[in-house]
Amino acid sequence: MTRMLHPQGTPASRLIFKAKRQPVIEEFSLSPLGENDVLLRTEFSVISPGTERAFLLAEPNTDPHEVGFPFAPGYSNVGRVIEIGSSVKHIQPGDMIATMTPHQSHSIVCVPELNGQHLGNVFDKMPHSQLGWKLPSSTTTENELSQIAAFMIATVSLYGIRIAKIDFGDHVTIVGLGPIGLIAGQLAMRAGATSVTGVAGDARLREAATQSGFDHVHKTMPTDYNPQSNFGCHIVIECTGRVESLIDTIEKCPQGATLVLLGCTRGALPDVNFYNLIQRKAITIIGAHQPTRTEPNYLERRVSLYRDARIVIEMIANGKLDIGPALGITSDIDQFQTVYESICNRELTGAVVFKWNEH
Repeated sequence: MTRMLHPQGTPASRLIFKAKRQPVIEEFSLSPLGENDVLLRTEFSVISPGTERAFLLAEPNTDPHEVGFPFAPGYSNVGRVIEIGSSVKHIQPGDMIATMTPHQSHSIVCVPELNGQHLGNVFDKMPHSQLGWKLPSSTTTENELSQIAAFMIATVSLYGIRIAKIDFGDHVTIVGLGPIGLIAGQLAMRAGATSVTGVAGDARLREAATQSGFDHVHKTMPTDYNPQSNFGCHIVIECTGRVESLIDTIEKCPQGATLVLLGCTRGALPDVNFYNLIQRKAITIIGAHQPTRTEPNYLERRVSLYRDARIVIEMIANGKLDIGPALGITSDIDQFQTVYESICNRELTGAVVFKWNEH
């Protein structure tokens, strides 16, 4: 097979969902390097298993379901700089950069210098998928890099915690202990929650929640809440995205609770009695879909995606956020077909780290 080359000779390959349950690796041509661009060779990219399973199976409320295949999965990875544009001064070859690009061997992005609350005029209107985040120079080991490669999954979790507006004394229940739920639980603790309870049917996930510091773990959502005996609000964060789980969660939400929909729901809720399940119990439901973030306003504590991702990277790098329990296996990218088959069959629970090597 003839390789498609970067104008300066770099071969590039990417992972594509060609059809339902058909992931493939294909070669592609990179764009020319612009003066503000950096060229990266991917070291690690991370699968968010619930999201990518839904897209590979073309479940409802996914692009493949709505508009069809092919689809380029992936949005959380780390690469090494191998070339810089003529106007780039703050990045050097060898630096490590986190990006939101899909699973691919090479990427071209811009890397803003963070200056207070402003990202610099050349970057203001660029999609986040074309931007990068420079990693601390102290981040060098494979374990550190693979954890930071999951930074965007953790950024989704952080957005859910921000939307929930957790305060000291609140009680938080995380329903669904995949990577997003496990990380959301840690962040809820740091936000001041008095107790954090995790709910998952899989014993492996409950064990991961215990390792992450959850106060309680259950197989099903508990119903023995007594709001009158506790100070603080009760906040339930639904992370599964599964219709049957969401129905059960709504039914078991305590009176006066806030329900945050952090997992993308793949389907519709049939025959939900809103009067009995929501109105009579005074349930507040908040949709936490990261692409619909409102414009940043620091006086109102509305934070940009770029800033939240920077916060997460710094927390992982300095040990204040442990991504380890949320990660599953590390696999060479050449094993992608086996990995995705296992994800489709729900055989893997944690986020999968792809190691690209010199692919």
